[in-house]
Amino acid sequence: MPNLEAKIIELEKANAVLQSQYGNLLAICIGLIVVMFIAIYRLK
Repeated sequence: MPNLEAKIIELEKANAVLQSQYGNLLAICIGLIVVMFIAIYRLK
């Protein structure tokens, strides 16, 4: 399955580029979601 491995490598490269560009934004979004879930859980 050399074709599949090549596609996985391409996806990993694209993912690394996306993470470098959007990593901070994504981390902020995930942080906000986690804080919201904690707040909802404590209110119950």
